[in-house]
Amino acid sequence: MTLGAVLNSTRSSLAALAERTNTVSENIANVDNPAYSRRIAQSVSDYHGVRRVAVSRSEDSELLARMLEYTSLHSANAARAEGLENLGLIYGDVDSEVSPLALMSRLQADMQAFASMPDSATAAARAVGTARDLAEAINRGAESVAALRQQADADIARSVDRVNDLLQRFHEANAAIVTGRLSDTEAVRQHDLRDQALIALSEELDIRTVAQNDGGLAIYTAGGAVLYEGQPREVRFESSAGLAPGAPGGRVIIDNVPVTGNGAVMKLNSGRIAGLIELRDEIAAGWETQLDEMARGLIDAFAEHDASGALPDAPGLFTWTGAPGLPPAGEHQPGLARELQVNALADPAQGVIRSPCAMAGWRGQLTSTTRVGSSASPTGCWR
Repeated sequence: MTLGAVLNSTRSSLAALAERTNTVSENIANVDNPAYSRRIAQSVSDYHGVRRVAVSRSEDSELLARMLEYTSLHSANAARAEGLENLGLIYGDVDSEVSPLALMSRLQADMQAFASMPDSATAAARAVGTARDLAEAINRGAESVAALRQQADADIARSVDRVNDLLQRFHEANAAIVTGRLSDTEAVRQHDLRDQALIALSEELDIRTVAQNDGGLAIYTAGGAVLYEGQPREVRFESSAGLAPGAPGGRVIIDNVPVTGNGAVMKLNSGRIAGLIELRDEIAAGWETQLDEMARGLIDAFAEHDASGALPDAPGLFTWTGAPGLPPAGEHQPGLARELQVNALADPAQGVIRSPCAMAGWRGQLTSTTRVGSSASPTGCWR
């Protein structure tokens, strides 16, 4: 071997050692970086010594697939948990003084006290004040639930924008890998960038990847909708300017295929978007329905019924914007919780009390001049 060959072999060996040392240093520096994959440096030898150092990544495609799956599940659960926590803050604990349960118990006690003292203005005012507090609590709860639904709708829009941005970032890294003209160091960096985009995507929706012959990846939702095949597919959201009570919000559509809503065939099952959709259209909407039914129950329980049948039923202590009629029996009336109010004829803060009969548990119209039926009370009220 000539002296020049020896010198070349020594130089290449030292260069290889430097490259391997640099790889070890990089691994140590990124030991706490979750977006970094450990590099493996291997010397490639030839007749005259080390020809080059090949750098690759330590990777496990199956482990990545499981990570993407569990990331989606965690994100969906986190979105639901945050929404449920916010719903819980509306009234606090069930024993809270401002909860509908506590206010109904207080109203029952006040009404019983007033029934035993029908001539007491103080007892009447206390019962009406509690009724007003109850109506306002239900109003406030319905408005808070509506605001939470609207916030979930806005969060879905932001998630869809993020998905489109991540698909573009994935495309840039994937296209660079597919070219095959990258150095080992740049190739592993682009693989890391591609994996980071996949992990971030899995936070928003459930995805799976399929390896392509050119070294690239295709991305699909777990339900089969195409997110990426050579190019990013459009993801859009039918945002709502305002959500009507009880009505579902807009759909998320991938490549012109609905992936949320009742008509979705390739439905999203996990990810933040799926969790927010469930929160908006099922969990929070269910709260709206319960509050509406609570309001309907109050209006019906305190309604005025003419024993002779000559007059139609009418709201008593509690009323709504659809008065003088009553809400349909056994039928959900969306938005009723927001319309519940204390009848002005029984509330000194709104008008003049013309008859306290209904508040005392007696049945009769809110006029002192009409007495219908039998079983009159000592004060002239009727059942």
